[in-house]
Amino acid sequence: MKVKELALITDYLKRIIKDELKEVKILLHDIKGLGEHMAEELERLQQEVAETKTVIDSAIVLLGQLADLIRQNATSTAALNALADDLDAKQAQLAAAITANTPETA
Repeated sequence: MKVKELALITDYLKRIIKDELKEVKILLHDIKGLGEHMAEELERLQQEVAETKTVIDSAIVLLGQLADLIRQNATSTAALNALADDLDAKQAQLAAAITANTPETA
């Protein structure tokens, strides 16, 4: 092969490599964007899980307190009725919160 032919082949290969590198850069940019989006979504999901855990923990405490209050007021009808009314109100609040925060399914 002549030097001129080798130079042409080298230039051709350089252009191909340059074009391929451009494509790789574009793909890397897209991947970086997806990674950032996924990180944002993960953070949002972690926050929602933390909020849900807080609500669950609060419900657990409430139920534990309720059991103790029933035991403490077993001899008082008025106190038990007040406790039952409070329980009804809390159940309604919990049901409303669950309904309000449950996504609709398609």
